Amino acid sequence: GGAEIDELILIDSSGTFEEFDTVTHTFDSEGVGSIILEQGNTTSTITYTNLEPISDRLNVDERIFEFNGSDEAISLSNAANAGELLIDSTLGSSVQFTNPNNSLRIDTATGTGADTVTISGLDAAFSAHLTVNGVSDDVLNVTAGIDTNGGDFTATTQGINITGSVDAGGGNITLTTNSSTTGGIYVGSSLTTSFGTIRLNGRGAGNAGVLVEGNITTSTGDIVITGRSGSADGVAIEGAKIEVVNQGKVV
Repeated sequence: GGAEIDELILIDSSGTFEEFDTVTHTFDSEGVGSIILEQGNTTSTITYTNLEPISDRLNVDERIFEFNGSDEAISLSNAANAGELLIDSTLGSSVQFTNPNNSLRIDTATGTGADTVTISGLDAAFSAHLTVNGVSDDVLNVTAGIDTNGGDFTATTQGINITGSVDAGGGNITLTTNSSTTGGIYVGSSLTTSFGTIRLNGRGAGNAGVLVEGNITTSTGDIVITGRSGSADGVAIEGAKIEVVNQGKVV
């Protein structure tokens, strides 16, 4: 783009709704980045400058969003259009995109700063694995109810705060914090799965490794909670219900 802010729209002009294996959006700074499209043995790359926003309406199995800037506030939310999501960042272009067929990954481990990822909703038809991959200075906040409809929900960051419900259908929920300075996992709302395992592995310093004030429920899977903390409880359960309804165990 030139001096004005331009929009990029990715569509399948063939009319066959052709399927891509992977589409990777990489954000280097505001309005600057690249998009890699992989389909079988064919890889195509789009690079852009001074671009905002992006509309990605392709049929994609795996979607990846990589944030390479310094300190960023990244948001994932339900878009106005049915079947679409919106991802945005203080240091990247916004992208409105169709639900992936298999998986969605938000990767802040490629960046250099302390990032905050906030998930405030998913499209009602979202049915895929959702992964947030961060490093020891990144934080994940889930602030509203989300449902992966059978997809796994996996997050690895410094700190994880669940104040909106997470329902994985029959998928697994795996939350891991990896910081010895602050961090920890806070569950203030519900974690639910029908057949999967819920695994919390929290590490903190001034806070509990895992603090549970909401309910954790699985029907036939296991619930595994492990916590470490330098000056607080490793695992603290306050006014919460942890329940395996049929088969499985709590560890």
